[in-house]
Amino acid sequence: MNASQLLERVIPFQFLPAARRESLAAELVERRHAHRELILRQGDDSRDLVLLAEGRVAFFSDSEPEVTLAWATAGQYFGEQAALFERPRRLSARAEGEVLCYRLSGEAFLALVAEDVAFAQALGSALRDKHGIFASYQHLYARILALLDQRAFLLSELVDAYRRVRPALHPLLDSDSIDTGALAYAVPRLPEGVTETCFYYLCSALPEIYTSPET
Repeated sequence: MNASQLLERVIPFQFLPAARRESLAAELVERRHAHRELILRQGDDSRDLVLLAEGRVAFFSDSEPEVTLAWATAGQYFGEQAALFERPRRLSARAEGEVLCYRLSGEAFLALVAEDVAFAQALGSALRDKHGIFASYQHLYARILALLDQRAFLLSELVDAYRRVRPALHPLLDSDSIDTGALAYAVPRLPEGVTETCFYYLCSALPEIYTSPET
């Protein structure tokens, strides 16, 4: 399978216009790997996305004993989380048999996300299904709805669900240190008089009685 054929087959790339797929195919770097050759190494800071054209790839953690955690076959891609979230490789990837793959730089991948809405939406759906990447947000939303049924609740009751989201705004979420960066961002954006407010009214539509600023 050549690069153009692979892009036509793989979601989200198949949502790109044909001309854009052809230009993208020219950017891909072809790589062949021998049996049991490492394709990605756990902990590496590389950001490339890998599209698998032929063969099979095993994913494993560098632990003892080694356990294969997942597989990829022709027509699939991997490595996107490193590019999207700028973090080291979570698992190692190894060729099981002869493998043909194509690499797309992390910068080019992120440019596609920014420039093409259909591509970005298809990628979001794929990430949700492949990694459960929005599960923590859905859990937080469900928790809010459940607490709303109680008519009243403490904001502290949302902390555990909020923590699971791993918000970028709070990099020191699990630290005992005061997150001054998060405070510097959030405090200027708080409503005037927020520290004098004891209760908040949550609703999807503002009741008429509260529509006047003088109420």
